[in-house]
This record gives sequence, C-alpha cells and structure tokens, in this order.
Amino acid sequence: LTVYLSSLVESGVEASRLQRERSLALLDSLAETVGGAIGMTAASRPARAATGAHPVVYYLRADDRELPGLSAQLGHERFVVRSFNDGNRALAEGRHLPPNAVIVDQGMVAWLGKLIDQSERITDDHRRPVAIVLCDGGDVRNRLFAQRAGAESVLE
Repeated sequence: LTVYLSSLVESGVEASRLQRERSLALLDSLAETVGGAIGMTAASRPARAATGAHPVVYYLRADDRELPGLSAQLGHERFVVRSFNDGNRALAEGRHLPPNAVIVDQGMVAWLGKLIDQSERITDDHRRPVAIVLCDGGDVRNRLFAQRAGAESVLE
C-alpha cells in the first residue's frame, strides 16, 4: 500500500476519489487486523512468538513480477513479510503462521481463496486476512476475478 501510494506521489499523479476511498478502506482493515492481534488467545501465541507479535503479510507473486521495494517498505512499517512464488509453499507456511494480510499478484489470484479459507479455519477467532490483489491495468475481468476470489481491494 505504501509503495502504491508513493508511486502516485513520485509520478505526480493525483489519486482519484475511488482510489482514495479504497486506500482508506484498506487502512481501516489493516488497523482492525493489527488491533485484533493484540488480544490473541493462548493457542495462537506460539506462532506469533516467532514474529514478535508483528502482523504477518504474505506476498504471493510470479517469479518475474516482484514489486521492487514492497517487502522492504512493509518491513520498515513493522510487518513481517513472507514472499512466495509458489502457492503450495504459501499454504504450507500458512499452517504454522497464518497471515494477517495477503498481497497477491494477478497471476496468482487462484491461490487467494485457498489462503483465506485456510487462515479462517486454523485461527482461533476465525480471522479473515486482509486480501489485496495487484493488477496491471483497467481490464474489468481481472478486477472481477480478483474480487470473486476474495480480494477486498484491487490495486492497478
């Protein structure tokens, strides 16, 4: 989210009203997720101990499509970022350390529903991770596919 907003500033492009509203909604969702991590139950504490109680973000992307600076920027914001180029690896890791948020490249959207379902099943409070999909352009089919898969926001 920070990289996306920074790119708008660097390019001198003003965000549209819709982009601003979606960004605010994402920030609200992230704030709720981070706030929910404070009141964890005892059963979820061992997995969170490995991250120092920082929110965990999964970044699922194709090999050649890593967004430069995303992991570093989120790390500076005190998120623990796990980057995957294989959906099966993300699911395997999710069994031990469920994500608070999932950022998925448009080529990996098919894995989004599986990650969300798994996280909801294994967390004590059946918490749904915040789901963000990164798309290339204005193709409405990509947006609809991402939203049907469970994305709360699609950033282009």
